[in-house]
Amino acid sequence: MKKKVCCIVVNWNTFNDTIACIESVLSMQLCPDTLVIFDNGSTDGSKEKIENWSETYFTKDRERLILTAADISSDRRQKPHPLQPRFVLIHSSENLGFARGNNLCISWALQQKTFSHFWLLNPDTTVDAQALKTLLDCAENDSAVGVWGSSICLSHDPKILQCAGGCRYNPLTTIIKPAYRNRSLRELFVLNPLPALDYIIGASMFIAAGVIDSIGLLCNDFFLFYEELDFCRRAQNKGYSIAWCKHSIVYHKGGTSSDNPKINENKYLSAINYHETISTLIFTKKHYPLLLPIVLPFRFFGKLFHLIRRRQLFLVSPLVYAYINFFRGKPPASLR
Repeated sequence: MKKKVCCIVVNWNTFNDTIACIESVLSMQLCPDTLVIFDNGSTDGSKEKIENWSETYFTKDRERLILTAADISSDRRQKPHPLQPRFVLIHSSENLGFARGNNLCISWALQQKTFSHFWLLNPDTTVDAQALKTLLDCAENDSAVGVWGSSICLSHDPKILQCAGGCRYNPLTTIIKPAYRNRSLRELFVLNPLPALDYIIGASMFIAAGVIDSIGLLCNDFFLFYEELDFCRRAQNKGYSIAWCKHSIVYHKGGTSSDNPKINENKYLSAINYHETISTLIFTKKHYPLLLPIVLPFRFFGKLFHLIRRRQLFLVSPLVYAYINFFRGKPPASLR
């Protein structure tokens, strides 16, 4: 039985990068059966620009499907599409966060009842011609692995790794260490190392449909950051392994949203620091509750010292708000 893949990209005010990403996906020797783009409440005209692009690439109407986030809500379940479209664009009027954006796309795909795997890609990535074929080969050779990660290389220096599939995570210090960061890809291919991973990085997550059937979707408690770590931890708790598919190469820019001239840099950095902090606390409370009394002061004062040393005092306020909202039980998207 042929394995069918649904590739998902969540866009937020980065239509140029998103189009470059999906063009690289469609240029692979083996392409996904369906490509789903979620526009996460963009304000730069992304939805219209991506839709216009799709009309030139997918010339037949039956190949394209345009939906809204409301179309996939739990109270409006859709029947499987009679002609499986090759391209789906789902638009939200507001920014729902990384997890919810991906979840709506996965929910639509699950309704089709045809996909064996879901490939989550960041919009600021491009992919090697063999990236998907290699992932499918890895999945075929080891069915115990539920989530595969690619070799994430730097876009500006494609021979150097950003990480080998994913990262290690220290729950006490909350420090994240990408596996084999800044190492030569060629060197690692020869040495054939097997990194120990705690989670697969969200820039490229290749997930077997059975994992989602078993543990559910990404956790909506995380607006940004830690959704991959939480998902992989839940998959491992159910007996699935996570692993690096080293010959699947993905090139990652990183920090693209901050390069958008319409986005204020200080506001962007404030949001990043806020969400990183509150997601850390939510994850710790959920998975390491006994460590929370240690993590709370360690994270706060460590971060505070770091910001003072770098003279980024404008980021102290988001740090404080993250703690206040965590203790109040407010959702992580509540920063203004």
